[in-house]
Amino acid sequence: TSSKEAGDQFILACRAYDGLSYSSWMNSSIVTISSYPPSSLIISPIFSVNLISGSSKNLIVSFNVSNRDENLNVSSSNLSISQSGTILSSNNCTLDSTGFQWSKINCSIAIPYYSPPGTWTAIASIRDNALNSISNSSSFTINSLDSISVNVSSIDFGTASPGQTGVSGSILSISNLGNTNYNLMEMTAYDLNASTNLLVANNFCINDIQSTIGCDYMQNETAKSISGASLPINSNSSLYPFVNLPIGLTY
Repeated sequence: TSSKEAGDQFILACRAYDGLSYSSWMNSSIVTISSYPPSSLIISPIFSVNLISGSSKNLIVSFNVSNRDENLNVSSSNLSISQSGTILSSNNCTLDSTGFQWSKINCSIAIPYYSPPGTWTAIASIRDNALNSISNSSSFTINSLDSISVNVSSIDFGTASPGQTGVSGSILSISNLGNTNYNLMEMTAYDLNASTNLLVANNFCINDIQSTIGCDYMQNETAKSISGASLPINSNSSLYPFVNLPIGLTY
C-alpha cells in the first residue's frame, strides 16, 4: 500500500539470483512503523536583544513543531544560543499551545550582561516519544551595552598641607557592567580657581598602581589616557589618584 500509518507492519522478502536461477525466498522479521517523526520546526522571529546592566536578561524564544502523531516529548525541548565559542543552553521549556498536528513551545534562557554584542545563532530542538528528533536555527542580534559603575562620587584626599606632594586620594574601583571592551581609560580634570588660589589640573595625577611612579598628570579640560589601564568585559579595575599641593595655597 502507498499509504503507511504508525502501527502498520511489514515483512521484507528477498531472494538471490546467480544469473542462471533464483534461490528460495527469505523473509525478514516483522517491521513495525512506530511513529511519524516531527516534520518541521519553525522558530519565531527573535528581535534584537537589549541586555540589562549588571544582571541577566531573560529571553523567551518560541517555536512551532509539526507532528502528525502528536506525541512530542516537551521535556526533551532544548534551546541553545551561541557566538564565536560562547554557548548558552537551557531546557527550561514549556508547552504554550497546541492545534491540529502542531504544538507551540516556549523556552527561556538567561543571557548575562557581559555576553558579547553582535550576531548570535539560536538552535531549538525537540524529540517525540519514539526518540525521533528535529531541530532548526535562527539568527538574532545582541546589542552593545555601555555601563560602568564607580565606587565613589567624589575623591577624598583627607587632610593635607600646602607643599605636600603625592598625597593619595580615594581609590577608584571601577566595574564593567556591560558587554563593551574598554581598551583604554581616560580621565578629565579641571583647574579649580577659588578666590585668588589656583589649584590646577596638572597638580593631579592618576595611576593604575598605588604609586606616583609613572603617574599620568592631568591637563585642564583634556581627556588623558591612563597608562596601563583598561576595563575588559566582566572585569573590575582600580585607579589611584594623587595630588601635589602648591606652597602658599590657602583654604
